[in-house]
Amino acid sequence: MLDLPSDSAAGARSLAPAVDNAFAILGFLAGRPRGAGVSDIARELGLSKSSCFNILSTLLRLGAVEKRGDSAAWHLGPKLVELGTAARRGYSGRAAVRTLLQTLADREQLVCLVGQVLGGHAGIVVLDRVFPRGHPLDSVNVPIGEVYPLTAPAMGRAVLAAYDDEEVLVLAQALKGYAAKARQTELLAALKTVRAKGYALSLEEYEPGVRAVAAVLPGYQVDPSLVLCLVGRAGGLGAPRLAKLGGMLRETAAQAATLIEREGEWA
Repeated sequence: MLDLPSDSAAGARSLAPAVDNAFAILGFLAGRPRGAGVSDIARELGLSKSSCFNILSTLLRLGAVEKRGDSAAWHLGPKLVELGTAARRGYSGRAAVRTLLQTLADREQLVCLVGQVLGGHAGIVVLDRVFPRGHPLDSVNVPIGEVYPLTAPAMGRAVLAAYDDEEVLVLAQALKGYAAKARQTELLAALKTVRAKGYALSLEEYEPGVRAVAAVLPGYQVDPSLVLCLVGRAGGLGAPRLAKLGGMLRETAAQAATLIEREGEWA
């Protein structure tokens, strides 16, 4: 079941505001590849300039942010690479599961993505990707760390279909473009199809020229935290092949869930 926040929880006071602010700053810088100055960060996040500077100075000491040369701009720091690599290793290192995904990617000559639902259902982050051996140069290249919204037609709908309609309607209130009743009705109808098939499709709605099929790992956790996705150029992914791939991916997701359950963790 979806763990929905109560009104009291949503309005609860943070136990560590400085930590909240530090993560807000890191999140802001993540969307600014050229960096940002203290004044810009403070203004955008509603912080005092002195508080913002103190947090940045602490993060600088820890290596989580950095300043380059004489520039006034702050950037994400190398410590985050180390932490991100460790987090990724904890999810994507299971040899048996990767072998399973590699076999599928090689056979179908498609890229296989492993995604995880972010806390608060803020989206789905790509934890790992498996390229087919000898993959062509024009293969779809999705970077690790890419975040897809729950509105993404393949991975997003595969995840949403794991919830019941009442839970989906609660989530829909926060989904961009789904506040209208008609859009919610359309979404529920689409999810009914996904549940019946056991997989979701993207027919170039998310990115022109790219098609995808996605399926969640059943029973891995209370929430559908892990999702697999095969992605490739639209030219080789007509309706018959997508239907075949959907069945394969559904079975692969079930096998991966069994491996994780047997091994005790995805690591």
